[in-house]
Order: sequence, then C-alpha cells, then structure tokens
Amino acid sequence: MLSFTFHHKDDEKWVLVLQSLFEAGFVLEATYPVFSDESKGDNAQFGSQKIEYDIVHVCRKRLKEAETVSWAKMRQWVRAEIGRLKSLLESYRASELSDADIHVILRGKALEFYSRHYGRVLTADDEPMPIEHALAGINQLLEEGTSDASGRPPSVIQPVAYQYLRLFTSRTSRSADDVTKSLFGTTIRQKDFEDRAWIEEKNRVVKAFSVVARFERLRQRHRKEMKTEIDQAHFLMGGAMPNSGVNLEQELSKDTWLVRRSVDAVLEWYSKMAPEQDIRNAALLARSILRQSLEKLRLLPGGLDQQLSLFNDWDESE
Repeated sequence: MLSFTFHHKDDEKWVLVLQSLFEAGFVLEATYPVFSDESKGDNAQFGSQKIEYDIVHVCRKRLKEAETVSWAKMRQWVRAEIGRLKSLLESYRASELSDADIHVILRGKALEFYSRHYGRVLTADDEPMPIEHALAGINQLLEEGTSDASGRPPSVIQPVAYQYLRLFTSRTSRSADDVTKSLFGTTIRQKDFEDRAWIEEKNRVVKAFSVVARFERLRQRHRKEMKTEIDQAHFLMGGAMPNSGVNLEQELSKDTWLVRRSVDAVLEWYSKMAPEQDIRNAALLARSILRQSLEKLRLLPGGLDQQLSLFNDWDESE
C-alpha cells in the first residue's frame, strides 16, 4: 500500500503525479480531502503556505493486467457512482462538506475507476484516453450529475466564461480554497478570471466585480477592446439599466461594436439566473435591444452578413 498527500493549484502538476503513479503500476484505491496546515497569508510563496487543503491518495500495486474499457462505459459507471454517493455526501454538507469538497470526493471515485483501466480506457477512435482528457471529461460528468441542466451555463460560450458564470452568478464571493477546488480538472485557473478583471482576491476571499462596477470601467474603454462575451454582456446590461447614460441602440449601430454570437446566450443566462431583480431586468432588456439591432441589420444590404462575419466565439488572439 502507498498513501501520500499532494496539493497544487495547477492541473498539469496533478497530471504528472497521477501519470507517474499509474506508470509505476499503482491503482488509486481512494482519495480524501483534508485540511492542511493553516495559510500563512497572501505573501506566502510555496507549499502549505499557499494552499489550505491536501488530498490523501491511497494506492495499491496492480495485481493483474488492466482490462480494456470504453470511455462510454466509464461514463456510465461514473454516473451510477455519482448517483449512489450523492445523497450520502449531501447529508454532510450542512456541517462538514462544501460543494467543492463533494466534487473532490466524487472526482476521486471516478479516477479510481480510470486507474484500474489505465492505458486501456479507449475513446470512440479506439485510442487510449490520456489523463488530462479524462480529468476534463470527469469534471463535465460531475457537473452534469450534480446540477440540473437549467442550472448550467450555456455550452456555446468559451470555457473560461462558462466557469466564471458557474461560480459567480448566484454567489458573488467564494473562498480562494473553494475556487481552487471547484476549478480542478477544468484547465481554467483563478488567474484567468483575474487577468480579465472579472474578480479580485483579498484576504483569501475571491469576489466578483458587480455588473454595475464593470460597466463603469468598460464604458471608458474603446469598444473594440471588449472581446469576451462576459465583457460585452456586462456592458450591455449596464447600459440597459435606468439612467446609464448610454444609448444601446446607437452603440450597436456603430461598426466598432463587434458582438459575439454567444453574448445572446449570456444575457439569457443572467435574465434567468441572476439573484438580483434589477440585473435580470437589465439582461432581458439588453437581449431585446441586441436582437432588434440585428434585425435592423438584416434589412440592410449586406449589413447582417458584415456583422455576422465579426462573430467569432473562439478568437485565437485571446
């Protein structure tokens, strides 16, 4: 038996550890999230000084050759395991486990299955599924299995926007530990949100900037600089609020406004999921104005084609 703890904020490091473990012939038997040493503050540089939790890995040597299994079958097994454990784990939520902790445990159970078939979990193309792809697939299964479809952000948006909406629509602040654990396996980092000026961290608490605050910042920028669907949606929502000082119809008629296709889906999401009534109303109005503006372009020769040519939800420059 081999038991050890490991913690790191980068998924790539987790992939290296798991790959080394599996290549050495070990099978992951169980994983447990536990509190680590106390945080030493924002100025800490490494180790337990930066991370507030550990994960205990319990492993055994593989005693027989791994059997071939399809990713489709693994998905079925993971879904069944999520259903079996979900009610049990949720009974501890009030006093002990956060949603992020529950995801860590369920993800560990899925990795246990993957480790037993390491190297023989095959994709639809009969190719072995690498660990990083398995992590991403497992995370998606967890999201599908632990929330209603109506509670998930629209799938048409970029991954970083998807995770931002998932974490910060209903809750404007989370602990840094919770954000780290919630993003595990997604390839998205807290820094991705910070670099886009969507959030800030103070005293180990991560807080999303309000739509109003973001609108006031965005209105001072050149419109071409607002490339992400989150920036564009926040600008539109802020502009749709009473006494905003911005005429959205005029803004959308300018050739400097390069709207993404997925902005419509983001606005619809906020109109249904935002906890504040004024935000829901602003999102609904902004979506209506956006659609009316596109309809006007449709009536102009080449107008809609020109605008649609600027929609690009996967801009490589970002």
